[in-house]
Amino acid sequence: MSGSRTIRQSLLAGSLAVSCLACGSDDPVAPRDATLEGSWRFVGFTDGDRVASSSGTWVFFEDGLMALDIQFTFPNETTALFAAVGTWVPAGPAVTFEIRGRLTEWTMAFSGDEVFLIQTAPEPADNTITLRRP
Repeated sequence: MSGSRTIRQSLLAGSLAVSCLACGSDDPVAPRDATLEGSWRFVGFTDGDRVASSSGTWVFFEDGLMALDIQFTFPNETTALFAAVGTWVPAGPAVTFEIRGRLTEWTMAFSGDEVFLIQTAPEPADNTITLRRP
């Protein structure tokens, strides 16, 4: 009886250990620097299904100001140059930009050294911006 009890206890302890190790958190882990604050390279821009060649810099300051100096080119179009100063207001996974009196709202998705900004307003909101840490 003692031998079968020891085997059952060993099996129970082993299965508990495996269960504890296999269980991860259901909460997504934010990257260590999951903030827009700082300097970024502007590396991607899409407008719906159109993908632009993109370059430039975008800097987000701690005081809520931002400065961008970017360029992008969609296929068969001339290069758009855009330099501006504006404001940014983060709110959890979202951020609001104000540039030249125009407000736009975006969700942020961080992945490694990149952040993907997906426009949510105003409509039509089908733009995505990709920024990468230098």
